[in-house]
Amino acid sequence: MIDVRRLAVLRELHRCGTVTAAAAALHLTPSAVSQNLAALSRETRTRLVEPHGRGIRLTGAGLVLLRHAEAVFGELERTEAAVAALADGHAGVATIGAFPTAINGLIIPALAGLRRDRPGLQVGVLDLVGDEAVAALMRRDIDLALWLAYPGSRAAEERGAVGEPLLEDVMDVALPADHRLADSAALRLADLKDEAWIAGSPQSPCRRITNAACSAAGFAPLVEHCTDDWTAVVGLVGAGLGVALVPRLARPTPPASVVVRPVASAPPRRNIQLLMRPAAALAPHLAPVLAALRSVARCVGESVAA
Repeated sequence: MIDVRRLAVLRELHRCGTVTAAAAALHLTPSAVSQNLAALSRETRTRLVEPHGRGIRLTGAGLVLLRHAEAVFGELERTEAAVAALADGHAGVATIGAFPTAINGLIIPALAGLRRDRPGLQVGVLDLVGDEAVAALMRRDIDLALWLAYPGSRAAEERGAVGEPLLEDVMDVALPADHRLADSAALRLADLKDEAWIAGSPQSPCRRITNAACSAAGFAPLVEHCTDDWTAVVGLVGAGLGVALVPRLARPTPPASVVVRPVASAPPRRNIQLLMRPAAALAPHLAPVLAALRSVARCVGESVAA
């Protein structure tokens, strides 16, 4: 009989592309990963991996085995959820992974309500940015994730997760208070094409959203300062060092040296998604967590859309 734990090693190797990366993700040694793969090849009597560039990839047989393995993992999780469904959902342990502004703006209010209404639930939070959250979810390090979809990103469903839209977070322009356009009721991004810009690190979701919004307006932003801390972004704007797109969910109270103006016509938005594994909806202890997050998102959505 095939060892399910070895199937998990095969899945992680396919995701990571190298034995070293798979070992790090699984908290194993590279030697242990290689031994598991060799044992799985013996169990299936076929070659499952082959060299590919500087790493390795699954053979055709390996891909077939992985496809069936995903069905096995799904069935195991549904079995666990069915057993857990015997409970009433008032107790349990869950972990949510999310980026900082979602933790502050969505998760903290949701947890405050859960502590009051479901004191038997223990909900932990992990700070996970970008695709780290999807990877942690599928490794089962966390139970739920709040994730920013960004231009060019792979859909969560392609990686085995189930996603639902949670919040459309509008982004506004932050300007120095003495800027020539500071008195405008609304701004066109094209009017800022010659400005210095402040944006997130090059691979961050918000940087990609900013780049895409400016590209749609006909220019590439001249980014002179990079930070993923929104308080620092506003501080740099207030110092007269550039302009920035700032999401309403994340925006700290601006100082007198900063004004915030909406983008005219179709403003850029951050698409915040709630991700889970397919069987999560069957787990009774996650149902109140999901309900709390959705409720808070509806309330926040009304305020950021205003």
